[in-house]
Amino acid sequence: MKAMPETTSRYDRDTFSVFRILPWTLDQTTRTVTLRYAFDDIHQFAEHVTLAASLPVGDGGAELAGRLAGVIDLLAVVAGVSYFKIGAPRRIEVDFALTAESLTMMRRVYDDGLREFAYRASVPIPLLTEIVADTFTSAGDIRSSRNTPFGAPELLDRNAGVGVGAGNVGPRPLLPMGGGRDSALLASMLAPFDPILTVHGDNRFIDRLGDALDRQVHRVERTIDPLLFELNRGPAINGHVPVTAINSLIGVLTAVLVGATDVVMANERSASAASLTTDDGFAVNHQYSKSFDFEELLGNAIVSVGGPGYFSGLRPWNELAIAKAFAARPFLHPAIMSCNRAFIRDPAKRSDGWCGHCDKCRFVWLTLSPFMERSDLVAMFGRDLFHIPPNLAGFAELLRDDQRPWDCVGEPSEARLALRLIAPTNPTAAGILSATGTSVDDTLLDQRLQQSLDDSLQPSTEDRIPEPYRSTIFGAMRAAVQS
Repeated sequence: MKAMPETTSRYDRDTFSVFRILPWTLDQTTRTVTLRYAFDDIHQFAEHVTLAASLPVGDGGAELAGRLAGVIDLLAVVAGVSYFKIGAPRRIEVDFALTAESLTMMRRVYDDGLREFAYRASVPIPLLTEIVADTFTSAGDIRSSRNTPFGAPELLDRNAGVGVGAGNVGPRPLLPMGGGRDSALLASMLAPFDPILTVHGDNRFIDRLGDALDRQVHRVERTIDPLLFELNRGPAINGHVPVTAINSLIGVLTAVLVGATDVVMANERSASAASLTTDDGFAVNHQYSKSFDFEELLGNAIVSVGGPGYFSGLRPWNELAIAKAFAARPFLHPAIMSCNRAFIRDPAKRSDGWCGHCDKCRFVWLTLSPFMERSDLVAMFGRDLFHIPPNLAGFAELLRDDQRPWDCVGEPSEARLALRLIAPTNPTAAGILSATGTSVDDTLLDQRLQQSLDDSLQPSTEDRIPEPYRSTIFGAMRAAVQS
């Protein structure tokens, strides 16, 4: 290995000539996939994804080796964004072949998926990166010669009437769980399908959610190469990556190995809206890998390698509709944790639950406020977020139309409507609206407010939810929002 490039500042796009995505390996004994990457011949990285022993991996032999290889190819490509951003070189070489759909998805995830990183690191947008990879002409051409020793059960047709597990009939979904409001709500609605629940990485709160749902949550460990953290503390360019894309594909890999028919995410409608638009007209979305655009791209790529179904079960609804449906399930209230600061890797920076003063905490509090008693909200969060003075400016930031916060929050119109709904009985909400230019009198006298809420709670027609999940999810959401 060469020595680290001499530099007195951070790396830039010309520090390295090429980022290489190297062949991966899969070890049956340890249930571990190892993903490998390199910058020129200077830095090399190895990342490990390990399935929990509690997951029921099948012993169906080699018939799924090609599908398994194609899915791990996708995971290797997408997980590479964490390392690519160290220097964001202008060329990427993939050392194995991809389907055309996989390559199309890859081009977007290394541009749109990294635009927040680029914008905040002053890297030009779009990221014009040359990607070099051979392509297969069809899923049937995906070779199984790469190291894929896991025996795996035959993937199941979601319409075939046969599922995973003794006595189970019909489709069997796998839900990657973050532990927050959306995934908890979706898991409760899909209980009739006996879902397999997984969590990726360290999550101190997931077991209490599993208890509330009366289901085991299986752990899948993702171990990032320590060199990445070392370089991030030094010369690397650092920033946000599309982690939902990575977690989605870890879920897809797990689904293939356990025989689940579908991977179901809990991404909502507002995740498709841009965080901001640059002066040059380019959209930058903190939640790009949760967007409907990316859902379609990734879904097409998964189909191209023979993988399971992939869709978001909450796609048609905005945050207010989801909040109202969640509020109607009080058994979930004490079990969830949506504050991202509770999951920060550095223990010194990690909150011990709801921090109460980040954009995510404020947005979840605000969107639940019209549908929950204040005492129940305080019990859930441990304090009244409206009574924390610095939060008043933070709530106002949620109403800005020119830029959404760099967090997984909904659109300004949703935050504004939530404040308008509670302003008649909440002086703090009325004050925030007044300070941001909305007349309190107009809010109190607005005869169209209920119609605005009714309109907001309606589902859109943009989704990829198949039957029979569709009937179950739409039925549950309809009952909740009309109550």
